[in-house]
Amino acid sequence: MLATYDVAADWAADWHGAVRVDASGREATNLRLREAALFLSGSMFAERFRLFSRGGLPRLERHRGEWTQEILLRAGAYCPKRNAVPIRLVLHLCHSNVQEIRAKYYRPSGIIPKSIAVADIGELEKSDRKFIWWVDGSPSVMEDMASWATFLAATWFDAVGDPDVFTERLYARRLGLFHHANSLEALLAEGERGSARRYINRCLVESFDFWDAVKDVRSRPVMDFPNDLDLRKAATIAQSYDLL
Repeated sequence: MLATYDVAADWAADWHGAVRVDASGREATNLRLREAALFLSGSMFAERFRLFSRGGLPRLERHRGEWTQEILLRAGAYCPKRNAVPIRLVLHLCHSNVQEIRAKYYRPSGIIPKSIAVADIGELEKSDRKFIWWVDGSPSVMEDMASWATFLAATWFDAVGDPDVFTERLYARRLGLFHHANSLEALLAEGERGSARRYINRCLVESFDFWDAVKDVRSRPVMDFPNDLDLRKAATIAQSYDLL
């Protein structure tokens, strides 16, 4: 069964609220997670996703140019009342060049993240939405999970991996999980400095808040990730790469 959450507290109560379970409960969690991973792997094989395991945690992965696109399966604790395991899908989008791009404005002592976007799959449907599948071994639950993974995740990854579609949707602000800052980072990572300038001209140049942020960062051009707001991040990137 798929449960949809638009309120963070409701999601946290179900995801983190499970009681401690014994060894048989942990075994059930691991079993359901493996079953879901194998089912999802078979369903996404045509989309060229392949199943890997990192530290025992399954993920589906594929590459498009310099992009690494991942769907990670995460399991909560087995719930005896439901006789099911809560499983969620987390999307990771990374670019091989983004650390080099960020090195120019991240603090030297900080760890530079590789990811462009990380989110629960539900956030592709609506900002702050989260999904949990209560996996009880029923094929219909895993079929539903695979359907959503294809409908939301694979479609989004396809758009990112197509340079023309990707740029067009960024300019139109119609690509989920992309805000001003990571849009600029993605374009720069792809070697598209001209496209990054056009993005600013189309999406930011008329924003008074953006120009206020530009004035602010000129006195402190190092990003305090992750506390800076999106416009301040975008202003820092634009200043660092002479995009204004």
